[in-house]
Amino acid sequence: MNQTERELMIKIKQGNTEAFTMLFNIEYPEIYRFVYRLSGKNHSLTEDIVQNVFVKFWINRQKYDQNTPVKWLFMTIARGLWIDNLRLTKAMIHSTDKLQNKSSGLDLKSPLTNLEYNELKIKLEESITGLETPLREVLILSRFHNLRYKEIADILGISVKTVEARMSNALSIIDDKLKPLMEI
Repeated sequence: MNQTERELMIKIKQGNTEAFTMLFNIEYPEIYRFVYRLSGKNHSLTEDIVQNVFVKFWINRQKYDQNTPVKWLFMTIARGLWIDNLRLTKAMIHSTDKLQNKSSGLDLKSPLTNLEYNELKIKLEESITGLETPLREVLILSRFHNLRYKEIADILGISVKTVEARMSNALSIIDDKLKPLMEI
């Protein structure tokens, strides 16, 4: 946490709305992208969750440690609200349209035709969507948000070893589902 964030947190704890607005403007884009990916690119759901992140933060501002990195705090709140929404709606999460070969952990050795690429892309999206929530969360945070395992562990409140195991399981499941397409 940098000095500016710490100073803003102190002011926010004192009820300073200008400091809150500054922090909102700094953190909003990153939190929006995080929830947008989790929500399967649902703008309406993303807006609702992100708005609730900042409302919840403001309401509970006295409870938060001013030394906790704000990004982690907001991502933790966002994740909790997303999971709450998921439980209520039982909605399936759709992954990003901008899938690239490196995101799947695959090593494609031959050029793919558009048809083959689109088939692979659809199967990859289905594979990611079909992952259990804990595996999908780790995969999305790592591959799409470029967070390190330590950062993911802090956000999710789990150990780094658990993050490693979940990532390994997620990639293994995706690899198994995509293997038949790769043998074509």
